[in-house]
Amino acid sequence: MELVNLGHVFVAFWNVAGSQKISVQKKLWRELYVQPHEEVITYYETLFPSPEPLEVSLRRLAAITNIIGTLANETETILEEAVKVCRVRLNAPNLQTKHVAFVGRFTANAWTEVLNEVPTCFYALEMFSNKRSLLSTVVHETTHVFHRELSDVTSRPLTVAARLVMEGLAVELATPFTPGLTKAQRLWGGQEVTLDGQDVETWLAQCEENHGYIVQHVLSDIDSTKNATKERYFGINPTHLLDGIPMRAGYYVAHCLFEQLSERYRIADLARFSRERARGEIRRGLIQMSS
Repeated sequence: MELVNLGHVFVAFWNVAGSQKISVQKKLWRELYVQPHEEVITYYETLFPSPEPLEVSLRRLAAITNIIGTLANETETILEEAVKVCRVRLNAPNLQTKHVAFVGRFTANAWTEVLNEVPTCFYALEMFSNKRSLLSTVVHETTHVFHRELSDVTSRPLTVAARLVMEGLAVELATPFTPGLTKAQRLWGGQEVTLDGQDVETWLAQCEENHGYIVQHVLSDIDSTKNATKERYFGINPTHLLDGIPMRAGYYVAHCLFEQLSERYRIADLARFSRERARGEIRRGLIQMSS
């Protein structure tokens, strides 16, 4: 396991900048935190640009520096536990992972991407309130990396069917590490409100109320590789109020599918399904859910 932990770099920056005026903090942010790690921070800011000025982000960070410091100290232990869980449950003892923990500007909590040809998990520490929430997210993202090595399901271009398998598997592995969270909170990564400020319990109720409608749309789109279509189900769907597909409804559908699939298959076997077999299982499951 390889870890780049910029949480400690942020703490060192704040120890110097915390008592300074905001103008000095902005300067030190660039000099002490961003510039020494330009590749990671520029990559993050390109993917998830902040709509708020830097001074606003710094004021928000000031209120949670103690939490960030605690998480930075615990990150390696959390990662070791998460990787061990994924290796055991997926029966993949020899797979390796790379992780980057950093402090961003409240625009994304975690994601997995190929950086310099290496599948890498990223975690923005300011988005986590405690070790439990970080652990469940690390399990989720690590599952994606392992899945990439175990199956061609994750090969490009990704289809909607592939995303259903990927997210369903990741949610399944992370669920035991979210005690006390409701189903809706688990499907939103521990959050209590959606990206547009809706209570997650209301979101889940809408998904359940429109279950058949959502499933039929997903079924018709399972082979789509269009980013806009995948975002419709797994990301920010800007037309959700018009088309009736709640944001991230794909996670709800994936969870429902894996409730079925895990009754017939072991998780380690599901992770090894070929792209074609996974598509067939997903299609059959969606048809069954819509009947």
